[in-house]
Amino acid sequence: MVGPTKSCAALNLVFLRPERLPCLTQPPLGLYTGSISRTPVGRALFRGRAHSQGEPHRHASQVRDAGTVNCASTLSSGDRGMLLTATCSAAGAVAILTIAMMPTNAGGAEALTLDRIHLRDPYILPVPQEGKYYLFGTGWTLPDGPGFMVYTSTDLQAWHGPRPAFTCPDGFSSVNYWAPEVHLYRGRYYMFATFFSKTEDSSRNTRILVAEEPGGPYRFHSPGPVTPRDWYCLDGTLFVDQEGLPWMVFCHEWVQIGDGSICAVRLSEDLRQSVGEPVVLFKASAAPWVTPIGTAPRGRVTDGPFLHRAANGDLLMLWSSFGEGGYKLAVARSESGVLLGPWTHPPKPLYEDDGGHGMLLLEFGGQLLLVLHQPNSQSRERPRIFSVHEHEQATLTLSPWPSPTTPAQN
Repeated sequence: MVGPTKSCAALNLVFLRPERLPCLTQPPLGLYTGSISRTPVGRALFRGRAHSQGEPHRHASQVRDAGTVNCASTLSSGDRGMLLTATCSAAGAVAILTIAMMPTNAGGAEALTLDRIHLRDPYILPVPQEGKYYLFGTGWTLPDGPGFMVYTSTDLQAWHGPRPAFTCPDGFSSVNYWAPEVHLYRGRYYMFATFFSKTEDSSRNTRILVAEEPGGPYRFHSPGPVTPRDWYCLDGTLFVDQEGLPWMVFCHEWVQIGDGSICAVRLSEDLRQSVGEPVVLFKASAAPWVTPIGTAPRGRVTDGPFLHRAANGDLLMLWSSFGEGGYKLAVARSESGVLLGPWTHPPKPLYEDDGGHGMLLLEFGGQLLLVLHQPNSQSRERPRIFSVHEHEQATLTLSPWPSPTTPAQN
C-alpha cells in the first residue's frame, strides 16, 4: 500500500477514484489501476489500465476496459495520503483528473479514523479473545492484485491497516469483488463474498471462503458458487437456525428479475455447497417505502441482508433498497420467528440518510451497534457506526456513537 511518503521510487496506484474527469471525446473514465514511476522532482509518470463505470451505484455498473492510459502528472503527499494530478490521454481523448489515494498505515504507528477509510458494505467482526475488531468491506485494488482487505481496531475508533485478507489466486479472475463478511462457525472463519467470474460459466454469485484466523489469509472453500449459476445474486450472509442448521440468505438481483428478492437456501453442514432449491422470503415491492430505480425497464433493489435475533426472541432482518431521497436501510420482522417467515415491513426505513448495507454487532462492553456505509455515492462512502436500542416488540432506534459522554481513545 502507498502511505504518505516521498521516498518511494515506484508506487502502486491503488484505491483510485477521479474527483473530476472532463473527457473531450469519450465518457468519463472511472477507475485506474497501474503504477507510478518517479521522473524529475515533483513529477510522476503513470502507466496502467483505465476502466469506465456505468451507473453511479454498484448494482447497474458495468466495468469495461478502456485501454492503456499514459499520464504526465504531479505527485504530492500529505497527511491524508497521496494525490495525483495528471493530464492523461486514452483512445485519443484528453482529460484532466485529480485522483485521491486512500491513506494506509499498515506498516506505521498512525491510526486511521473511519472517515479516512473508503469502504462500501462494511462488516465488523468482533473477536473477544483477541480484544480486536476486524473491518471488512468492498474496497478497491490491492497491491498484489484484486481481493479483499482488512483493518483492525481495539476500540472501533482507531484503525490499523489495511492489509490483504484475500488475494485472488492464479487462474481465477472476477469483474466484482463485493461485500465480504466473515462469520465464526464451528471453530473456523468463513467469508461470504460476491464475485462475477471471468473464468467460469456463471452469473454474479456468492462463494464461501475459509481461514483459520479472522484476518485471513482466506482461500476458496466452496468448489464454486453456492447461488444458482444462472441467477444474478449478491450479498450472501450466514444464518444458523434454532436447530443448528446453516442457511445462506442472499439477494436475487433486480437487474435480472425486475422486482429484486431476498432468498434463503440451506447449506451443507460443512458450508461447502447449497442443499435443495432457494426459497423466496420476500420481494422488494413488499416494503411500502421502496421506489424503482434505473431506466426502462425500471426495477426495485434488494441489498445487504443481515439476520438478528432480538432480546425478546424475535427474528429481524436488516436490508437495504432505494426510496424517495436515496439509499436506505430497513428492518423486516419474521411473524413466525423463523427464517421462512412470513416477513412484514414497517412503513418507514430505520435509516434514511442515503446510507445502508448494514450489520449489527456487540461491542465488547455489551452495547449493540450498527455499521453501514454512507453516503451511497461512489468515491465518498465511509463506514458509519451508530448505537442501537431495542424497544418493546423488538423495534429498533439509533443514536450517535460514540455518545457525547464516551471519552475519546487514542
